[in-house]
Amino acid sequence: MRNKGFFWFLTILLTAVCVYQISFTFVSNSVEKKAEKEAIEKVADLKLKAATTGDSALLPNGVYVNFNQPEAEELAKAAFINQILKDKAEVSVYPVLGSTFGETKKRSLAFGLDLVGGMSVTLEISTPDLVKSFARNERDVRFKKPFDAAVKEYNAKGGDFIATFVAKNKEINKSRVVSLFETSEMEGLGFKSTDDEVETFLKKIAASSMDGVEKIMSKRINQFGVAQPNIQRDQVNNRLYIELPGVQDEATVAKKMVSMANLQFYETYFPSEIGGQWQQAAAMSRQKEVIVDDMALV
Repeated sequence: MRNKGFFWFLTILLTAVCVYQISFTFVSNSVEKKAEKEAIEKVADLKLKAATTGDSALLPNGVYVNFNQPEAEELAKAAFINQILKDKAEVSVYPVLGSTFGETKKRSLAFGLDLVGGMSVTLEISTPDLVKSFARNERDVRFKKPFDAAVKEYNAKGGDFIATFVAKNKEINKSRVVSLFETSEMEGLGFKSTDDEVETFLKKIAASSMDGVEKIMSKRINQFGVAQPNIQRDQVNNRLYIELPGVQDEATVAKKMVSMANLQFYETYFPSEIGGQWQQAAAMSRQKEVIVDDMALV
């Protein structure tokens, strides 16, 4: 009986913590339901406008749909829902704590695809292309024969492509596989490197490539702010299995995930290089504006 009060306190505390955590789920679900209603209204308006212009319309994700097609309304609704929720990502939606929708969604309960639907994606890293990128000359017959033989066996039986390629080279060329590669681009390897050393190097590169792809996919998925992704790695088959519960705008998600990286360069200057022009511009900004009458110059 002495510990009865303590157990009551512990029960109340755990209940309060559970209610607190579940509250984020209720808030995020409420926002998503309002977004769905708003999206339905926007789809209806867009459908009316499209009826006067040929039944085709441009969605927020940049995709054209024809409302005469059976899935057009669902695609349009999904695009509008995604756009509405994306705009609300930094908007305060929790009435007490003032948390944004993005923060609330991250702290809400994660439901699987079987409960809320969504999107499942499988990405596979092409190990043959990775091996080919290190080739001294990919058109060389000494490289092409074992490579094509390894690709044929890999497509038929699967397994470890790198080990298969090394074995095919030993069988066909009867020489060390390092002679087929540009060793200047392979750190730690040289002309005397063994087949085991080359195989280990290529497998490390493949594993690091998998890590890089996983990080890139995580960053791209987080841009949506509405999905709680589940990413699983299949190291044997060089695949990533990604589950995106609740995602409806599949077209936008697919476009973002497979898009190419864009590297941009900008010309910059040191302050000492533009100091004179900066002072001149500052002096001119302090001068009074002079209005010239064009008629007076005639």
